[in-house]
Amino acid sequence: MLRRKLVPLSLLLIVMAVFAGAVLATGGPPEQADLAEVKEDAVRAILDSDGRVIDPYQGMAKAARDNEGGFGGWYFSEDKDAVYVFMMDTSKIGAAEAAFNSAYTGQHSPTNVVAVPGTHSLDELFTWLNQMVKALANAEILFRGAEIYQDQNKIKIGLDESASLEDAENIMEELGIPASAIEFSMRSKGRFLSGFVVQSPVIPA
Repeated sequence: MLRRKLVPLSLLLIVMAVFAGAVLATGGPPEQADLAEVKEDAVRAILDSDGRVIDPYQGMAKAARDNEGGFGGWYFSEDKDAVYVFMMDTSKIGAAEAAFNSAYTGQHSPTNVVAVPGTHSLDELFTWLNQMVKALANAEILFRGAEIYQDQNKIKIGLDESASLEDAENIMEELGIPASAIEFSMRSKGRFLSGFVVQSPVIPA
């Protein structure tokens, strides 16, 4: 049975309260929480050893590196009773369950895990996403969205309608990123992300 992992609204309110207290005390946004003041184990679980909130991107990439088999994401059955975990090696059922438990922070508690064929691991996808975001911005190619779709085991990038799809694909090829890892689309609406490279996922060493 998969380990139950819940991140209820009350937990989020606790985290917000901890950080709000620091904001009021310092007059600005805090960089980290004082672990000595954090009483809830559930809150501690989403903070690193320095008291900083762990980015979900970092958590998923780390889960892929910490477990064998090439963990690439997941999706649920319609009744949420089963979770289908993308794995480059589908024989690693135990690793698939362990990786899912490490990465998932939602409210569903499936009782069955099924390993399904995946093409890329999440740590690869996050590395490639970082590379593409930076390269597109440096080439002044406007895009309106760039993110991991872990339920599809791929990256999706929404290029602005004024951008060149061919130029974006050439950058992908130059970076050595397989075409199967990225799905491009053209968008006329949505937020621009070009130029906000510092907001792209940072993969921990």
